[in-house]
Amino acid sequence: MKTIRIFSIAAVLLFTACLFSCNKEENPVPAQAPALELKSGAIFTVAPSGNYEDDSYNIQTALNNAVAAGPGCTVKLTAGTFYLKHCIEIDGFDGYIRGAGKNKTVLTTHDKIDASESGGPNLNDNWGCLIVFRHGYVRMSDMTFKITDPEPTINLNDNDWFQNCLPILISVTGSAELMPPNTNINASSVFNNIDFIGGAGNVFDYNVGEFLWIGSWGDQYLTGGNQKITGCLFQGAVNSLSNLFDNNSTWLIGGNGASGNVFKDGHWPLTIGEFSNSTVEISYNTFENIDWGPIYISQGIFSDPADKSLSTYLIEHNIVEASECDGISIIDEPNYEGYGKTIDAIVKNNQVEMNSEGFWGGIFGFAADDIIVKSNTVCGKGIAGIYSGINGDATAKWFMQGNNVQNVTALAAPVWLGEGTSNYTVIGGSNKTNVWDEGTNNILTGVTKIQGNDVGQQAQQAHALMLQIMKQFKNH
Repeated sequence: MKTIRIFSIAAVLLFTACLFSCNKEENPVPAQAPALELKSGAIFTVAPSGNYEDDSYNIQTALNNAVAAGPGCTVKLTAGTFYLKHCIEIDGFDGYIRGAGKNKTVLTTHDKIDASESGGPNLNDNWGCLIVFRHGYVRMSDMTFKITDPEPTINLNDNDWFQNCLPILISVTGSAELMPPNTNINASSVFNNIDFIGGAGNVFDYNVGEFLWIGSWGDQYLTGGNQKITGCLFQGAVNSLSNLFDNNSTWLIGGNGASGNVFKDGHWPLTIGEFSNSTVEISYNTFENIDWGPIYISQGIFSDPADKSLSTYLIEHNIVEASECDGISIIDEPNYEGYGKTIDAIVKNNQVEMNSEGFWGGIFGFAADDIIVKSNTVCGKGIAGIYSGINGDATAKWFMQGNNVQNVTALAAPVWLGEGTSNYTVIGGSNKTNVWDEGTNNILTGVTKIQGNDVGQQAQQAHALMLQIMKQFKNH
């Protein structure tokens, strides 16, 4: 089973790894990123050229003028369709890019995008980004990006892999130059009320690799800052939103019932990893028709695991449909490698529907300690509704309470505590919970298999940990 699970972890990140190695080497106050408010400043208005004319130059010029005018400026895109042929890249933009509304301001392509003019986080790495924001603080809202051409891009470094698909639509990152390791560079962003729409293509059946890539690649620098993604639709890409190598950052993805995002028709829509000393809230989002890894949290997969410090995740009130994949995955590779834990997480009040004939489940943990899993509803068919410690990975002190798994059709059990688990606490609720316990010193109460001692001390410790984690989100 260890071989199967290690393979599955690698498989979930296969596209992300290839994307970059091909080219170079109880209800908390939500985490707060600065609000999307209009500051005083100049307004630079751009209207579409019409007749399929390339609008890249006019948008690039408006962005350049906004940088020259100073922070707080607005680049206003009027209603209409903007056609982009050339990559747009801007350093130090600190302002607003606002459209006239979803489906009113549309950015798309007609001619092929020339990827030879731009890189991603490093200028010398030709990743094929359509728009790159370096440093600064971009607030983008009220528009639609739509890529329908199955092969929208030319002049990629590695067409054998990308087959003229667009690797990255928008990147928010740091320096174009190689930096000393662990150099911090701030790059903040707000993306609000935007539709990101891709289509059929040649890379895992899609024409866009990433809609949003926020962060760095490699350890030449770490990107920090505040990131806020609300009210957006991500549909039809291999990855919708990804990040690697963030340090001292705060993320809010969703936030409440009115600002949640919708992810649909894709693979690995939300992949977050390699964070250090950061807080991430993923809440009130919907994941529909997702094949691989709807919510995928991973630490230490690509970088030196010894470099990571503790980051905290709050994953709550999401609706997840998972097909042939785990619905919510929490993977702490440094802990597995013996460097100590890098993840604290609360997973609560989520709804996960499984649809798998294979080795996949609803909520999965790998080498992750001190995880609180509370009041989630898991249904459908898979290996287990909630499971951990099944690959030889030692994982300890999970606290699981009140999770509804009564409608799980499981190959193993609705809750599976593998051989690697120890000192877990599982408290059943009003619903029948069948637990398969292969671990050590696990405490089960209120379930169909009872084992262990009184649960009181473990419940108190878990409650104290949850309050400590929640405090981090309330302070941002």
